[in-house]
Amino acid sequence: MAMVFQFASDSAGTGDISFRLASQYLKQDSNWTPIWMGDCQFNKLCDLYVNGVQYPIADTVVLKGGGEENGDPDPTLWRLWQNVDFTDIDFVEGKNEIELRFKEHDYGDCSQSSFNNKFTANIDSLIVTSAECTISPYAITSYNPSEVYLETANESDKTVPYFVIEGTFNYSGYQADELAAALNGKMSFDFQGDLASSSSSTRFLNEADDRVVTVEAGTNGQGTFTMKVNVESLSKETTAKYSTHFGAGLGNLDMYNPETLLQPEDVKTGADNAVETAHHTYTLVYEPEYSGSNPSPDAPGTTSEIRKEHYYGCVGLMIESDGATYSATAETAKLEVVGDKVYYVINGTYTVEKYSDDELKEVLMGHYFDLQRNANIGGGNSWTSYYPEAVEVTLGADGTYTVKYDVTDLPDNPYTSHYGTKSDGGAADFKPADNYEQTVSCGGRTYTMTVVAGSSQGTEFWGCVGLTIATPAAA
Repeated sequence: MAMVFQFASDSAGTGDISFRLASQYLKQDSNWTPIWMGDCQFNKLCDLYVNGVQYPIADTVVLKGGGEENGDPDPTLWRLWQNVDFTDIDFVEGKNEIELRFKEHDYGDCSQSSFNNKFTANIDSLIVTSAECTISPYAITSYNPSEVYLETANESDKTVPYFVIEGTFNYSGYQADELAAALNGKMSFDFQGDLASSSSSTRFLNEADDRVVTVEAGTNGQGTFTMKVNVESLSKETTAKYSTHFGAGLGNLDMYNPETLLQPEDVKTGADNAVETAHHTYTLVYEPEYSGSNPSPDAPGTTSEIRKEHYYGCVGLMIESDGATYSATAETAKLEVVGDKVYYVINGTYTVEKYSDDELKEVLMGHYFDLQRNANIGGGNSWTSYYPEAVEVTLGADGTYTVKYDVTDLPDNPYTSHYGTKSDGGAADFKPADNYEQTVSCGGRTYTMTVVAGSSQGTEFWGCVGLTIATPAAA
């Protein structure tokens, strides 16, 4: 594990760096509140690199602990800051990187076992100075939207809807080819449901991978950006409504938020600006006078329910269906070996209205499916989830369907299965009605599927489909 700090220098030269650090050596605690923190030698925790060159950390650099054994809990023991300085460090012109490469160590008597041999250091700040160079940080200092609209694109022979924000941003340090990724990583954005009676209150499409950000770097640390979000996955209700949030603090996307300052004319609303796909119409709504944080006296409603109907004054997205619906119910599972591959096969039933076979197959390919390591059986503290991709969907004329997932290369573990629609939070337990047991072998490993119907025990996968992958010990 490593922590990387970046800055820019206007020329090559030398300078100094100063970390403000504190010990993480937790020797005794009360529910994570420190009672006794130990001293730890900094070079046992990590190595220091600047622009790929290693700089020695003296044995005398020790992060001091505090408190005492069986003393009183004291949260300030996490923050016993001290400066750790390094001088005469070589900088290069342009981008510089300071890297702390953390490593396993011999401090193994922590009161929290997860810290044993692995804790790092608490880091408050890093200061870079130079008498020879002008230093500037790598930073996105602000970003503000100036226009919001919808558009569509033809992708894989279908129409895909996009929510688009254009705006401006300010930055320092970054090179032009680094700006798009940096700005996307800095951005906060989401759609919030619970604006229609059957919508979920979960925040949607709020990860950097959900967005495509392009930029044009200007002069004096300024630039323009375009952010596009594919919103097709939000169309899960007959009428679905979402308010939007945008900004470093995830403030409402509205004209009252000082981080956005959108005016009504900046949002392309109404039927004239709606976009259509095969089965849905997407429309933007913007009535900032209903802002929940600063309602206008001209707005007739002041209650939360009335503001909710108007998206709380945020930029809202309304999605209306033409009545096309489907339902799909997973009923049973089995394992199938084909050549050197092992497939997890889900069998179920479906009904459709206005969906073609190809459209339904695409929907089923996109259903959420995960296999979560079951620590109740496998031991340890890891509950890591794995997400096999669907490789094939088959529809039967009798209203049945089959989806296959490749699980050949998953690591040896016991896994609990979850399956559901992709936009419902993805936490649906897959619990068939009947007991089941099957073991197959492939590539020297065994794959065992187990269902203990109705069980509430973790050691029986809580009644979900369990998959146990193991490599038998050599004879």
